[in-house]
Amino acid sequence: MRTRLICSAALVVLVGLTLAGCHKGKQAQDLTAETATPQLAVQNAIKELKVGDFDGLLKHVLAPADYKRLRTEWTRKDHGALRGVSQAERQRFARNMQRLTQPGAKKKEFAKIAPMLDAWKLMRDKSLPMMIGMFSTAVGTEITQTNALTGEQKSQARGVLKAVTQWMGRTDWGSKAKAKKAVGIVVDTARALDIKTLKQASQLDYEQSMQRYATAWKGFKDLLAVYGLSVDRMLDSATAKTLKQNDDHAVVQVDFSILGKPFTTTVDMVRKGKRWYPRHVLEHWHSARAALAHAGSTAPASSVAAPATVPAPSASAAPATDAS
Repeated sequence: MRTRLICSAALVVLVGLTLAGCHKGKQAQDLTAETATPQLAVQNAIKELKVGDFDGLLKHVLAPADYKRLRTEWTRKDHGALRGVSQAERQRFARNMQRLTQPGAKKKEFAKIAPMLDAWKLMRDKSLPMMIGMFSTAVGTEITQTNALTGEQKSQARGVLKAVTQWMGRTDWGSKAKAKKAVGIVVDTARALDIKTLKQASQLDYEQSMQRYATAWKGFKDLLAVYGLSVDRMLDSATAKTLKQNDDHAVVQVDFSILGKPFTTTVDMVRKGKRWYPRHVLEHWHSARAALAHAGSTAPASSVAAPATVPAPSASAAPATDAS
């Protein structure tokens, strides 16, 4: 649930806008000022997303009680975090992380893809359309199924998806120079994550998890930038203005551009106390918690019994033989 919440918050700010120095130790009055109007709330959430401050993003889009509850529940031992993940998937993740973090990984990984780069011109016309089609179908399905976006936001997301697939079609994926940079970013990111297994990842405490999200987010942005798609440029282009406000409800329009193409979307906002929040984030948070509570109440007692809290392991504490 917690990973889905991060994704939902980012979707409303990033996907909702597109498909939207760190502020550690912010005081409550700062958050109140930064979310005092619907426009400010959206603008500052975009800033948090750009720098990869996911803790700050959650503080902006969740009410104080919900944020506190999230922090409290994060420290609980929850074996359900890996529910639905097969043993084969766990082993594959462990193998991939071992491969990407071994000595000489950059040279070894580039050597693996070099033959494909050499054959890219012959493969491009045959393989690229199929790859783009698979990507478009997968992301399009995710957009359709997510509850984090309104109907209008989903329509905008599909427009962005179209622009991205067009970019994929005209990008030179056979460039060895770009491939070397990309491999370097992937390997550096994997090493910086310092996670060997999915089990280890599920046992990270809140601060450790936020650090890993930021690391992965930076690596993702850097990887796209190698091939000409700048997430930072897109976020920098975003401007917000309040279209209408009626008591505790408002609609904020966000204009932005991706790959030189302009887009516009709207975000529904609600006021709680002195602060404004994206309505769909709050609704998704509460519906996700309700679903999790229902699943826990219907599960066998032996499958949910766990200590209320456990000490958080360090990022490198997992034994090397763990193939979870």
